[in-house]
Amino acid sequence: VKLLIADGEAAVGGMNWGRHSDRNHDYVLETRNAIELDRLARIFDQDWNLAGGHPAPLPQSSGLVGQTSPGGEIRAMLERALNRAAHRVLAEVYTLTDAALIAEMVIAHRRGVVVRVLLDPNQVYNLHAYAVLRAGGVEVRWYPVPKGVLLHAKIGLFDAELVLGSANWTLSGLGVNHELDIETDDAAAVRAYVTTFESDWARSG
Repeated sequence: VKLLIADGEAAVGGMNWGRHSDRNHDYVLETRNAIELDRLARIFDQDWNLAGGHPAPLPQSSGLVGQTSPGGEIRAMLERALNRAAHRVLAEVYTLTDAALIAEMVIAHRRGVVVRVLLDPNQVYNLHAYAVLRAGGVEVRWYPVPKGVLLHAKIGLFDAELVLGSANWTLSGLGVNHELDIETDDAAAVRAYVTTFESDWARSG
């Protein structure tokens, strides 16, 4: 989880808070949405109480914010978004090994959705995903990371719906680790991501 809440705003994403984390290619979403803020605050309170050894009950997800361990909400968010996509899926993923998500991307491509995926070439685990996606007709490229830099993003655009956060698209990221993702259809956020993705895609191979 990478979450910051302060004075009616929150930042959610995949970027670590380390000395050199800003060198990596990553994404963080800032939100002032009251429903999202309430859900994020409840998750923070849950984690705070877990740290003290007394778990706090958490209501069902609003659908805008999801967590794993507890729960499997992020997998549900991603699968729902993939199944609903009718026009495009644009993803940048640090580690992609989850067989179900890989298969669903191929299925989306076969029903006519434009699916384009950027992967980090430093992750040997991505080789299998790359091969399966290519064999299934999905457009997939390696992001050109400079030495010592990572494509650390975990983000996907499904038509006009953006899902991003700390969860890698792996079995552990979607079912074992405690992770946090946020879903938004905010037009400004979508435009910003599409602009960045198209630039990233153009210089990837």
